[in-house]
Amino acid sequence: MEIRRPQFDAITLHLTREEVAGVRAAIKSENILDTDYATDAIAISSYLVIVNREKLSVDAAAMLADFWNQVGVLEENVILFGKEQGKNLPDVPGVKIYENYESIRTKLPYILLDSKRKSKQSREWSRMIADCLIILRLIRDNPYISTKRIEENMDFGYSSRTIQRYINTLRMSGEWINYDPVKRGWYLIENKSLLLGELWVGLDLTEGED
Repeated sequence: MEIRRPQFDAITLHLTREEVAGVRAAIKSENILDTDYATDAIAISSYLVIVNREKLSVDAAAMLADFWNQVGVLEENVILFGKEQGKNLPDVPGVKIYENYESIRTKLPYILLDSKRKSKQSREWSRMIADCLIILRLIRDNPYISTKRIEENMDFGYSSRTIQRYINTLRMSGEWINYDPVKRGWYLIENKSLLLGELWVGLDLTEGED
């Protein structure tokens, strides 16, 4: 499973032409989306989001605050500069606040590198989770499936050692995966999965409550 990279190196919100040109020069990239719409900073993926908060409307500031407070800042680095002017913008991890544009320009190359590093780690983690779930479904749907057959069904051509490491990860997460040395394959006890929600089917979780 392929996890996509962000679409842009940076999204600039309410910056002047000169400031956007400065961002391009600082990070040495033309892959920048310059916009005056706060929704773009939410809907479109990028490594950096750079916002002049002095020019934000009250509604736009509230929308960004609500979004960042609910989901946090994930892969990208969010940079705010300028005076807040009473607008309720969030103080959450990943949001960096500066007094003015000049104070961020020299820092942009390093912030971009940090964002790309975090993005790579996030993609690798997401891919591992996705592949673990694929392996789990293969074992659930094909009792006593061999490591070799699992390997043949994976898109990325993982080695047997990697497959076994992922199975161990699943077992540590609570999956009842066993290996049958006679049939030489993997199976789920009772053929039910915790992560896929199947162990809870039919259970009365209110039993014993008054």
